[in-house]
Amino acid sequence: MSADSQPAYWLAVLPWLQLSSEVRLGDVRFVSVEAADPGQVVAELRPVSGECSQVLRSLRLSYQCPINRCTLLIPDRYDPNVPPDDAAQARFYQTTNLLTLAAIAANEYGQHNTWNANASMFSLRIATFTSPPGYLPIYQRRHDGSSLIVGAKWGDPLFYIPDECNPPWPMSVDQRLARALGSLESTHPLAQRLRLSLPFFGWANTLAGTSSWEMEIIALVAALEALLGVGGQYAVACEVRRLLGSHGRIRVRDGRATRPNLRPRGDHAVQQEDWFLHGFLIHELYDIRNDLVHSGFCDTRELTWLPGEHLVMVAFLFPLLVKLLLAQDDRYDPSWEDKAACDAVDMLLARTDWFIRRDGEDTTYSFETPTAWAATLAEAKRQRYSDEADDIARRLWQEHLGVQGSEAGEK
Repeated sequence: MSADSQPAYWLAVLPWLQLSSEVRLGDVRFVSVEAADPGQVVAELRPVSGECSQVLRSLRLSYQCPINRCTLLIPDRYDPNVPPDDAAQARFYQTTNLLTLAAIAANEYGQHNTWNANASMFSLRIATFTSPPGYLPIYQRRHDGSSLIVGAKWGDPLFYIPDECNPPWPMSVDQRLARALGSLESTHPLAQRLRLSLPFFGWANTLAGTSSWEMEIIALVAALEALLGVGGQYAVACEVRRLLGSHGRIRVRDGRATRPNLRPRGDHAVQQEDWFLHGFLIHELYDIRNDLVHSGFCDTRELTWLPGEHLVMVAFLFPLLVKLLLAQDDRYDPSWEDKAACDAVDMLLARTDWFIRRDGEDTTYSFETPTAWAATLAEAKRQRYSDEADDIARRLWQEHLGVQGSEAGEK
């Protein structure tokens, strides 16, 4: 470094995200800070906290309103003077995708007074700056490399919060899932599948106005195939059935009582009558994707579930599948709530009142009254609690009878 050169620093920031608590994923932690003084929380930034604050002033809620809080990605042994190489930056983006999954896993669907996580909130920017902050070169990624677009000055309004992230609200994260994801070695097969799968899952859950349900359905199918490591409609549906088999509650032949459009078609129509609803959901998801890809049109009048219902259900189901895959490898112990959520999948699929009101009558909701979704989850928890209590009582009774039998034998 020459005598008149300025020292350079770097900062990895998720500008549109606030976390309710710090999250660790492997050797990286995500921590929310005050934009005016990030060094108050991150000790490594205290010498340049003022410069960091000026950089963060470029992130705006509106032209005249800088963000108040944001989230920083802090790797272990963080040195703000040593910028990350390309491999480290790629790892940061991959870890951010894991954080996105753990946050979406904590979403409370069907609630009309909650602010759920979406993938747009987890946009990661790696900023480089000098002391004092000078001009920022902005690059656009191209397939043949990167090209410089324009230079701007740190502190000027440069980046504005997307509509789908506004207003910023502290997000909860499934901490147990985050710890399990952070325990995966980069060479682990599931870690490799998640690396491919999560970008597609994120694209299906941006809630961006530039997206559409057609694009999101196509992305979800790609996410499921990459996650499960199998391809094709029947194979993916069967893998989901295998993972959720012990949690099946309602079969296709019985679900028709509330979902009259539930009509299996194709080569496996007869055996699908005996499938649980979650398997048929995936099968129909592929029907929609295939129609969109091959003909550019899908007649939603023939569907069992509307495209929006598919998007919500798979967003709810996807983290549960990840948990079950982690459990197979002894990386995660599903909680009682996880098991009840898996139980609730078929119960939700059988209901028709959690997505929209189909009776054309009351369309108002009370925040004090549980919605159909919340009521279904509560019922699944009640049933699981009752079933487990019965199992415990039965086991204790059998043990009691065994003790009595042995005592009688000794006499």
